[in-house]
Amino acid sequence: MILMSNEQKKYCVIFKNLETTIPEVKKKLRENSFCVIKKIILKKDLNYIHGLFKKRFKSMPEIRRSYDWKFKMKDFKRLDVGDSYKNSRFSRTITFSEWNKNNNEFYNIVDKIIKVRNALSNVKKNFFIYDNVVPFKRKHNKNKIFCDLVRMLQYPTGGGFLTQHNDFEKNYPEKIFPAILTVTSRKKRKRSHLSTYEKGGLYFIKNNKKMNVEDMMDSGDLVLFDQKISHGVNSVDPHKKIKLNELNGRITLAFSVGVFSKK
Repeated sequence: MILMSNEQKKYCVIFKNLETTIPEVKKKLRENSFCVIKKIILKKDLNYIHGLFKKRFKSMPEIRRSYDWKFKMKDFKRLDVGDSYKNSRFSRTITFSEWNKNNNEFYNIVDKIIKVRNALSNVKKNFFIYDNVVPFKRKHNKNKIFCDLVRMLQYPTGGGFLTQHNDFEKNYPEKIFPAILTVTSRKKRKRSHLSTYEKGGLYFIKNNKKMNVEDMMDSGDLVLFDQKISHGVNSVDPHKKIKLNELNGRITLAFSVGVFSKK
């Protein structure tokens, strides 16, 4: 049983099954522009995901920039430092593409997250491709397709961060709710078994103020939000030394639908 304060009840639902959870989430998204689904991923499955992150972290070479996403591309690991992107950041990415067979077990675990997000966004996927999504403020390009973009995001100990922004932009289709799974949580979260950092984390801008969502999120919780709500990641443990050769700090799994080139 999960006990929640009145404040948490305003923003959170406890995952039961798709049929009962989706209407509750819809209501809270309408009211608050974001919603936290508690315990959507079980402890054993979360351990598998975290273990997979560790293996890929050690085995994959690291690139500096990935440029455009391409259909049937290989997975990659990338370190982002600076302001070369829409919003400045210090973070690391590892992709998990659905078409790569070594990700089959991973996708079996996270499939319920994708189903929840798709039901809320009223989109359907057919052989990796979303045919019924609307391109963001532009005509449809026959050489571009929409596919799941699932990425580990690490905000390293020593100041990992993401500046304030929103996800209403050209690399994503309109009216699809971004979703972020908490893999590791702050150390004061007593219900989390993967607690790896002390300070910082995800925030939303509500009533022109920062609302730190980490105060209500544990390992295995999912947050979904409106594309237009401003959000960011406050610096993670900036008082500690940077150790880029370790999988440390705040670790999440982000679910988007991205624009991929056919060629």
